[in-house]
Parts: sequence; structure tokens; C-alpha cells
Amino acid sequence: MNLLPNNGAKLVYVLVLIGLFTGGLLLAQWAPWNKGQQSSNGYANLGGDFTLNSQQGEVALTDFQGQLVLMYFGFTSCPDVCPTALSSMAASMRELGPELEASTQHETR
Repeated sequence: MNLLPNNGAKLVYVLVLIGLFTGGLLLAQWAPWNKGQQSSNGYANLGGDFTLNSQQGEVALTDFQGQLVLMYFGFTSCPDVCPTALSSMAASMRELGPELEASTQHETR
């Protein structure tokens, strides 16, 4: 009794394995759990409202609706990146002009 399959059976096994592998790849690519939220422009919707705690209480992003918001999360000690980033932000603030610069709000933690 020969326990090894013949060449025709081997081909069927290989084709079934290739089909299962391909089907798994297609399912992983187009599965509904892989979609995320999509906007009308085809990019994922990022962001959304969030709340942070400040010294004055909670602050939500929606509190600034209709206003320009720039957030920067720095560190207490970052000698390489923070000075450059803060310098860029200071230059941007100067570009706003004195009226808009005076109406800005700075929060530190």
C-alpha cells in the first residue's frame, strides 16, 4: 500500500494551498475591520475633539472652534529639538501681526 499521493493529488494539494493563501491575503486587504473611518477625500479622519486638563480646569478642542489652534507638546529637557521648534513657532507668531499675536493664548504645564 502506497501512502504517498500521486502527482495529480500533489498538484491539487498545492493549488488548494495557494488558493487558501491568496484568499487569506485578499480577506486581510479588503476586510471591513481594516477600513477605519474614511472621509470623502479618501484619507482617514484623524483628530476629533479631545479634552486636556489645565490649571484653570478642563479645556476641549471645541472651545476654540472657529479659531486657529496650534499645539506643541515639548519636554522639560530637550536641548536638540525644542529650541528649533520654539524658534519656528515664535517666527510664526511674529508673522500673525501684533493684533492677532495679542489675542493668542499660551498654556504651559
